[in-house]
Amino acid sequence: MNNIRIVDSLSAEDLYYLRECLGWKLLSIEQLERALKNTMCMVSIIKDDKCIACGRVVGDYSVKGVLSDILVHPDYQKSGYGKLVVTHLLKRIINII
Repeated sequence: MNNIRIVDSLSAEDLYYLRECLGWKLLSIEQLERALKNTMCMVSIIKDDKCIACGRVVGDYSVKGVLSDILVHPDYQKSGYGKLVVTHLLKRIINII
């Protein structure tokens, strides 16, 4: 896990890219932008200027927050990046709810 950055943002383009790499249903950039605007918190893991993992939390800002779109590029799976995304999101959500 060297040379990574964890950022509290996620672009629609990066979300599209990871969904495509994983064979998930492709949504338009506009749909993804709308989804991200309605996200409580999000995180991306950047390695060599490329998004290799991400996740987000959706909810009501009061009682519920649900982990959503926890994605790790196939080349980086089984390396702890998914756990890192979830851990970071859980720390963030505690400050929101």
